Amino acid sequence: IKALEIIATNDDNYVIWSEMLFNNQIRISYCPSNPSKILNKTLFNGDNIVACFSATITSDSSEMDGYNYIIESIGFNGYHENVEKNEFPYDESRLYIPSQLPNHNKRDNEYYKEIAKHIYNVSIHNPGGTMVLFTAKEDISFVSNELKKLNIQKCLYLDNGEVSQNEIIQNFKKTHGIILGTGVFWEGIDLKEKHLTSLIIVRLPFPVPDPVIQRKIELLGDSEQVLVPEMIMKFKQGTGRLIRTSKDRGLLTILDSRMNNKNYRHRASILNSIPIKNKIDDSDVMNFLTSL
Repeated sequence: IKALEIIATNDDNYVIWSEMLFNNQIRISYCPSNPSKILNKTLFNGDNIVACFSATITSDSSEMDGYNYIIESIGFNGYHENVEKNEFPYDESRLYIPSQLPNHNKRDNEYYKEIAKHIYNVSIHNPGGTMVLFTAKEDISFVSNELKKLNIQKCLYLDNGEVSQNEIIQNFKKTHGIILGTGVFWEGIDLKEKHLTSLIIVRLPFPVPDPVIQRKIELLGDSEQVLVPEMIMKFKQGTGRLIRTSKDRGLLTILDSRMNNKNYRHRASILNSIPIKNKIDDSDVMNFLTSL
Protein backbone atom coordinates (compact mmCIF):
# COMPACT_ATOMS: atom_id res chain seq x y z
CA ILE A 1 0.00 0.00 0.00
CA LYS A 2 2.82 2.37 0.89
CA ALA A 3 4.52 1.73 -2.45
CA LEU A 4 1.29 2.48 -4.34
CA GLU A 5 0.79 5.67 -2.31
CA ILE A 6 4.29 6.86 -3.25
CA ILE A 7 3.73 6.05 -6.91
CA ALA A 8 0.39 7.88 -6.82
CA THR A 9 1.99 11.07 -5.49
CA ASN A 10 4.88 10.80 -7.96
CA ASP A 11 7.16 12.09 -5.22
CA ASP A 12 10.66 12.85 -6.54
CA ASN A 13 12.06 12.15 -3.06
CA TYR A 14 11.89 8.44 -3.86
CA VAL A 15 13.40 6.18 -6.49
CA ILE A 16 10.74 3.73 -7.67
CA TRP A 17 11.19 0.77 -9.99
CA SER A 18 9.52 -2.51 -10.86
CA GLU A 19 10.90 -5.90 -11.84
CA MET A 20 9.23 -8.82 -13.59
CA LEU A 21 9.65 -12.01 -11.55
CA PHE A 22 8.79 -15.62 -12.24
CA ASN A 23 5.15 -16.72 -12.56
CA ASN A 24 4.16 -13.33 -14.00
CA GLN A 25 4.68 -11.60 -10.66
CA ILE A 26 5.84 -7.99 -10.44
CA ARG A 27 7.96 -6.62 -7.63
CA ILE A 28 7.73 -2.88 -6.91
CA SER A 29 10.68 -1.40 -5.02
CA TYR A 30 11.30 2.06 -3.69
CA CYS A 31 13.92 3.82 -1.61
CA PRO A 32 14.74 7.41 -0.64
CA SER A 33 16.16 9.41 -3.52
CA ASN A 34 18.83 10.90 -1.28
CA PRO A 35 19.34 8.71 1.83
CA SER A 36 22.23 10.90 2.98
CA LYS A 37 19.76 13.60 4.06
CA ILE A 38 17.81 11.12 6.19
CA LEU A 39 20.93 9.60 7.77
CA ASN A 40 22.40 13.04 8.43
CA LYS A 41 19.30 14.02 10.41
CA THR A 42 18.71 10.73 12.22
CA LEU A 43 22.05 8.98 12.70
CA PHE A 44 24.79 11.57 12.23
CA ASN A 45 23.01 14.45 13.99
CA GLY A 46 25.41 14.75 16.93
CA ASP A 47 23.09 13.18 19.48
CA ASN A 48 24.94 9.87 19.44
CA ILE A 49 28.50 8.69 19.10
CA VAL A 50 28.71 6.73 15.86
CA ALA A 51 31.64 4.62 14.67
CA CYS A 52 31.58 3.19 11.14
CA PHE A 53 33.81 0.28 10.11
CA SER A 54 34.49 -1.24 6.71
CA ALA A 55 37.39 -2.82 4.87
CA THR A 56 36.44 -1.39 1.49
CA ILE A 57 34.87 2.09 1.81
CA THR A 58 37.85 4.08 0.56
CA SER A 59 37.98 4.53 -3.19
CA ASP A 60 41.77 4.98 -3.26
CA SER A 61 43.90 4.23 -0.22
CA SER A 62 46.71 6.48 -1.47
CA GLU A 63 44.57 9.62 -1.43
CA MET A 64 43.65 11.67 1.64
CA ASP A 65 40.16 12.18 0.20
CA GLY A 66 39.53 8.47 -0.32
CA TYR A 67 36.54 8.65 2.04
CA ASN A 68 34.75 11.40 0.10
CA TYR A 69 32.42 9.18 -1.91
CA ILE A 70 31.09 7.22 1.07
CA ILE A 71 30.80 10.38 3.20
CA GLU A 72 28.62 12.04 0.57
CA SER A 73 26.60 8.84 0.02
CA ILE A 74 25.63 8.33 3.68
CA GLY A 75 25.55 11.95 4.87
CA PHE A 76 28.30 11.45 7.44
CA ASN A 77 28.81 14.53 9.60
CA GLY A 78 31.90 14.26 11.74
CA TYR A 79 35.58 13.54 11.51
CA HIS A 80 37.43 10.51 10.25
CA GLU A 81 40.87 8.97 10.54
CA ASN A 82 43.22 7.78 7.84
CA VAL A 83 43.04 4.24 6.52
CA GLU A 84 44.38 1.75 9.04
CA LYS A 85 46.62 -1.08 7.86
CA ASN A 86 46.45 -4.64 9.13
CA GLU A 87 49.42 -6.87 9.80
CA PHE A 88 48.90 -9.41 7.02
CA PRO A 89 52.11 -10.17 5.08
CA TYR A 90 50.87 -8.92 1.72
CA ASP A 91 54.46 -8.60 0.49
CA GLU A 92 54.65 -12.42 0.41
CA SER A 93 51.80 -12.60 -2.14
CA ARG A 94 51.97 -11.61 -5.80
CA LEU A 95 49.96 -9.65 -8.36
CA TYR A 96 49.85 -11.05 -11.87
CA ILE A 97 48.50 -9.27 -14.94
CA PRO A 98 49.29 -11.40 -18.03
CA SER A 99 51.17 -9.53 -20.75
CA GLN A 100 48.72 -10.68 -23.44
CA LEU A 101 45.00 -10.37 -22.73
CA PRO A 102 41.95 -10.35 -25.02
CA ASN A 103 40.15 -7.06 -25.55
CA HIS A 104 37.65 -6.68 -22.71
CA ASN A 105 35.12 -5.12 -25.12
CA LYS A 106 35.04 -8.09 -27.52
CA ARG A 107 33.22 -10.80 -25.62
CA ASP A 108 33.14 -13.30 -28.47
CA ASN A 109 34.24 -16.95 -28.71
CA GLU A 110 37.89 -15.98 -29.03
CA TYR A 111 37.65 -13.83 -25.90
CA TYR A 112 36.25 -16.70 -23.82
CA LYS A 113 38.88 -19.11 -25.19
CA GLU A 114 41.71 -16.79 -24.14
CA ILE A 115 40.23 -16.15 -20.70
CA ALA A 116 39.80 -19.90 -20.18
CA LYS A 117 43.43 -20.53 -21.19
CA HIS A 118 44.68 -18.05 -18.60
CA ILE A 119 42.51 -19.61 -15.90
CA TYR A 120 43.72 -23.06 -16.94
CA ASN A 121 47.41 -22.09 -16.94
CA VAL A 122 47.20 -20.54 -13.47
CA SER A 123 45.02 -23.18 -11.83
CA ILE A 124 46.89 -26.30 -12.98
CA HIS A 125 50.02 -25.16 -11.12
CA ASN A 126 48.13 -24.05 -8.01
CA PRO A 127 48.35 -26.54 -5.12
CA GLY A 128 45.44 -24.92 -3.28
CA GLY A 129 42.01 -23.73 -4.29
CA THR A 130 41.30 -21.24 -7.08
CA MET A 131 38.38 -18.82 -7.21
CA VAL A 132 37.51 -16.92 -10.38
CA LEU A 133 35.24 -13.89 -10.00
CA PHE A 134 33.01 -12.80 -12.89
CA THR A 135 30.65 -9.88 -13.36
CA ALA A 136 28.04 -11.81 -15.39
CA LYS A 137 26.65 -15.35 -15.08
CA GLU A 138 26.62 -15.80 -18.87
CA ASP A 139 30.41 -15.41 -18.86
CA ILE A 140 30.64 -18.30 -16.39
CA SER A 141 28.79 -20.57 -18.78
CA PHE A 142 31.00 -19.73 -21.77
CA VAL A 143 34.28 -19.98 -19.84
CA SER A 144 33.33 -23.26 -18.13
CA ASN A 145 32.62 -24.80 -21.53
CA GLU A 146 36.04 -23.72 -22.77
CA LEU A 147 37.73 -25.10 -19.65
CA LYS A 148 36.06 -28.46 -20.25
CA LYS A 149 37.38 -28.45 -23.82
CA LEU A 150 40.87 -27.99 -22.37
CA ASN A 151 40.24 -31.17 -20.36
CA ILE A 152 40.98 -29.48 -17.06
CA GLN A 153 41.46 -32.07 -14.34
CA LYS A 154 40.34 -30.00 -11.37
CA CYS A 155 36.75 -29.97 -10.11
CA LEU A 156 34.72 -27.03 -11.41
CA TYR A 157 32.07 -25.41 -9.22
CA LEU A 158 29.72 -23.09 -11.10
CA ASP A 159 27.70 -20.31 -9.54
CA ASN A 160 24.82 -20.85 -11.96
CA GLY A 161 21.91 -21.01 -9.53
CA GLU A 162 21.65 -24.80 -9.52
CA VAL A 163 23.65 -25.33 -6.32
CA SER A 164 23.68 -23.17 -3.17
CA GLN A 165 26.69 -21.09 -2.27
CA ASN A 166 27.20 -23.05 0.95
CA GLU A 167 27.20 -26.39 -0.90
CA ILE A 168 29.71 -25.08 -3.45
CA ILE A 169 32.07 -23.91 -0.71
CA GLN A 170 31.85 -27.13 1.31
CA ASN A 171 32.65 -29.28 -1.72
CA PHE A 172 35.35 -26.85 -2.86
CA LYS A 173 37.16 -27.17 0.48
CA LYS A 174 37.41 -30.92 0.03
CA THR A 175 38.89 -30.84 -3.47
CA HIS A 176 40.78 -27.51 -3.82
CA GLY A 177 39.18 -27.15 -7.23
CA ILE A 178 38.00 -24.05 -9.07
CA ILE A 179 35.01 -21.88 -8.23
CA LEU A 180 33.58 -19.82 -11.09
CA GLY A 181 31.53 -17.29 -9.16
CA THR A 182 29.76 -13.98 -9.35
CA GLY A 183 27.48 -11.88 -7.15
CA VAL A 184 27.78 -13.03 -3.53
CA PHE A 185 31.17 -14.66 -4.11
CA TRP A 186 32.72 -11.18 -4.31
CA GLU A 187 32.13 -10.62 -0.60
CA GLY A 188 31.75 -12.48 2.68
CA ILE A 189 33.65 -15.60 1.58
CA ASP A 190 36.22 -16.69 4.16
CA LEU A 191 38.55 -19.35 2.75
CA LYS A 192 41.82 -19.53 4.65
CA GLU A 193 45.30 -20.85 3.78
CA LYS A 194 45.30 -23.80 1.33
CA HIS A 195 41.57 -23.50 0.73
CA LEU A 196 42.25 -20.43 -1.46
CA THR A 197 45.70 -19.62 -2.80
CA SER A 198 44.75 -18.18 -6.20
CA LEU A 199 42.15 -15.51 -6.92
CA ILE A 200 41.35 -14.42 -10.47
CA ILE A 201 39.37 -11.26 -11.37
CA VAL A 202 38.11 -11.57 -14.93
CA ARG A 203 36.73 -8.05 -15.41
CA LEU A 204 36.73 -4.81 -13.46
CA PRO A 205 33.36 -4.85 -11.62
CA PHE A 206 31.80 -1.66 -12.91
CA PRO A 207 28.17 -1.59 -11.72
CA VAL A 208 25.28 -1.87 -14.14
CA PRO A 209 23.41 1.46 -13.77
CA ASP A 210 20.32 0.24 -11.89
CA PRO A 211 17.72 2.83 -10.71
CA VAL A 212 19.60 3.59 -7.48
CA ILE A 213 22.96 4.04 -9.22
CA GLN A 214 21.27 6.11 -11.91
CA ARG A 215 19.79 8.46 -9.29
CA LYS A 216 23.22 8.87 -7.68
CA ILE A 217 24.59 9.84 -11.09
CA GLU A 218 21.76 12.37 -11.54
CA LEU A 219 22.48 13.94 -8.15
CA LEU A 220 26.22 14.25 -8.80
CA GLY A 221 25.89 15.06 -12.50
CA ASP A 222 28.85 12.87 -13.47
CA SER A 223 28.70 9.11 -14.05
CA GLU A 224 32.41 8.57 -13.33
CA GLN A 225 32.06 10.07 -9.85
CA VAL A 226 29.70 7.20 -9.05
CA LEU A 227 30.71 4.27 -11.25
CA VAL A 228 34.45 4.42 -10.51
CA PRO A 229 34.20 4.52 -6.67
CA GLU A 230 31.52 1.81 -6.73
CA MET A 231 33.74 -0.33 -8.95
CA ILE A 232 36.82 0.14 -6.76
CA MET A 233 34.93 -0.75 -3.58
CA LYS A 234 33.59 -3.90 -5.25
CA PHE A 235 37.07 -4.69 -6.60
CA LYS A 236 38.52 -4.39 -3.10
CA GLN A 237 35.82 -6.66 -1.73
CA GLY A 238 36.70 -9.27 -4.34
CA THR A 239 40.46 -9.13 -3.88
CA GLY A 240 39.94 -9.28 -0.12
CA ARG A 241 38.88 -12.93 -0.47
CA LEU A 242 42.49 -14.02 -1.02
CA ILE A 243 44.38 -13.05 2.15
CA ARG A 244 42.33 -13.77 5.28
CA THR A 245 44.96 -14.52 7.96
CA SER A 246 48.59 -13.71 8.74
CA LYS A 247 49.55 -17.16 7.41
CA ASP A 248 47.95 -16.73 3.98
CA ARG A 249 49.92 -16.34 0.78
CA GLY A 250 48.53 -16.32 -2.73
CA LEU A 251 48.42 -15.10 -6.31
CA LEU A 252 46.03 -12.36 -7.40
CA THR A 253 45.46 -12.40 -11.18
CA ILE A 254 43.62 -9.71 -13.16
CA LEU A 255 42.45 -10.61 -16.67
CA ASP A 256 40.96 -7.25 -17.70
CA SER A 257 42.91 -5.86 -20.67
CA ARG A 258 42.47 -2.29 -19.41
CA MET A 259 44.99 -3.02 -16.66
CA ASN A 260 47.68 -3.65 -19.29
CA ASN A 261 47.25 -0.13 -20.61
CA LYS A 262 49.46 2.22 -18.60
CA ASN A 263 47.46 5.14 -19.98
CA TYR A 264 44.15 3.80 -18.63
CA ARG A 265 43.04 6.66 -16.41
CA HIS A 266 41.78 4.53 -13.52
CA ARG A 267 44.69 2.09 -13.48
CA ALA A 268 46.69 3.84 -10.76
CA SER A 269 43.68 4.21 -8.45
CA ILE A 270 42.81 0.53 -8.88
CA LEU A 271 46.37 -0.63 -8.13
CA ASN A 272 46.59 1.75 -5.16
CA SER A 273 43.37 0.34 -3.73
CA ILE A 274 44.74 -3.19 -3.17
CA PRO A 275 47.44 -4.16 -0.64
CA ILE A 276 49.22 -6.72 -2.86
CA LYS A 277 51.86 -4.64 -4.65
CA ASN A 278 54.55 -7.10 -5.73
CA LYS A 279 54.00 -7.94 -9.39
CA ILE A 280 55.34 -10.93 -11.28
CA ASP A 281 55.78 -11.62 -14.99
CA ASP A 282 54.49 -14.50 -17.07
CA SER A 283 57.72 -16.46 -16.61
CA ASP A 284 57.55 -16.32 -12.79
CA VAL A 285 53.99 -17.49 -12.23
CA MET A 286 54.60 -21.25 -12.20
CA ASN A 287 57.53 -20.99 -9.77
CA PHE A 288 55.57 -18.83 -7.38
CA LEU A 289 52.50 -21.09 -7.42
CA THR A 290 54.52 -24.24 -6.81
CA SER A 291 56.10 -22.53 -3.77
CA LEU A 292 52.74 -22.01 -2.07
